[in-house]
Amino acid sequence: MKHILVLDNPTGPSLTAPPSYTTLVGARTDPAVRVLLISGRVSAQDAANTLSHAEVANASSTGALELAALAMHQTHRIDDVYTNQEDLVLRAAHLRTLLNIQTGLMPQDAMCFRDKVRMKELLGTQGSSVNVPMFERVWSPANVIAFIQKAGYPVVIKPSLGSASASVTVLRTDAERNAYLCNEFYSRIDEEGKCMDYSGDMIIEQFVPGSMVHINGYARNGKVEIAWPFRYINTNLGFTTGAAYGNILICANTAHHTALVNAAQNALDRLPCPEHLIFHLELFEQCGKQAGTFEYTLCEIAARRPGGSIGNLIQRCESSDAATDTDSVKSLFQEMEFRLSCGLGLRHDRERMSRYARGDAGYCIGDLIVPLRIGKLVQVPDSNLCPVEGVTVVQVAKPGVEYSGFSINTMNTCARFIAVSREGESVNEAQIEERLQRAHEWYQQNVVYSSV
Repeated sequence: MKHILVLDNPTGPSLTAPPSYTTLVGARTDPAVRVLLISGRVSAQDAANTLSHAEVANASSTGALELAALAMHQTHRIDDVYTNQEDLVLRAAHLRTLLNIQTGLMPQDAMCFRDKVRMKELLGTQGSSVNVPMFERVWSPANVIAFIQKAGYPVVIKPSLGSASASVTVLRTDAERNAYLCNEFYSRIDEEGKCMDYSGDMIIEQFVPGSMVHINGYARNGKVEIAWPFRYINTNLGFTTGAAYGNILICANTAHHTALVNAAQNALDRLPCPEHLIFHLELFEQCGKQAGTFEYTLCEIAARRPGGSIGNLIQRCESSDAATDTDSVKSLFQEMEFRLSCGLGLRHDRERMSRYARGDAGYCIGDLIVPLRIGKLVQVPDSNLCPVEGVTVVQVAKPGVEYSGFSINTMNTCARFIAVSREGESVNEAQIEERLQRAHEWYQQNVVYSSV
């Protein structure tokens, strides 16, 4: 019998509903697998069907998670630890060491996917086809000043263990540098002595121009077996300052698709990969010296599934030929990444259900997420009246909501547009983006805000 401990920490609003983990395995397909769960919220279904479960509120800031895991292990013996939460990847790795579990990322390996300095040291080795920008670990304002003297502007400063564009700062001038060092750099220092100095958990690096792409996938023993590459429309960082952003799938069986998968493989070749790895790799993309070629520069890589709306796009991509919109289809990507992470294998035929999995170069999907504006949302257009064929409008915010600016702990999205190849239709990425932009223009012309 294999016992899998799931660590989950659902915090804040999300565009994707959390799964019931016990539905991702079955008595018929997995008779020798049982799920144990530690989460801030345990569903009624999971409470009834897990071997053991515990609710731990605010798991990111309490050691109660590790205490609950130890108690479960002493009673049931845990064989594997799974998490899809960025802030729990390192803790899951240390739990494996504590519980003497030999599968999955170990602490020193997990650091290569979490600590951006260590990550870039490894990926910047000789022979890598993925470029790495100039970077340094930051301990003091002197490091920031010295780096800018060497590299020039602009530069990016961010937490080396951060995620989701949180606490990312771009400095473009001496005035911005001075304001940052005087007013923000030491904002975490506690006057009562709880935090007295920097611990080297910040990184400064050259700002890289160009568009951004991301490759999401599954690798077995370090070799990419499944990949879903996308191009960003703007970025998550832009979203935090009021710009709509989204994702467009790179069509299968194209030179662009091949180049991105090869770049992902080149990156994984330089990292310590466990037997089963779900990854999310972000790269800056520039045109190569020869026509039709590309050059890539590392942003970062994570040992987890993608966040935001990307998982939903992959789910739609993987079920493009599904006959029904059942609960199992709606949670298909969640099931895929859970089972692949745990080495359980898939329960469905990908090629039967997905044009993309069959390598259909005419299949494409994309989305665009529109942030709320500062003020009060008064009126939204009727989603059914969108004049752009092939685009679905999902209204997220309700009229009456008041918005004062981006926060990682609130819902910042007003609406989401999804464009997808229709049945029998062959489209490319540019056509999908054009549809999304037209839908966005229509929406902006008809949404109404007022000042608060």
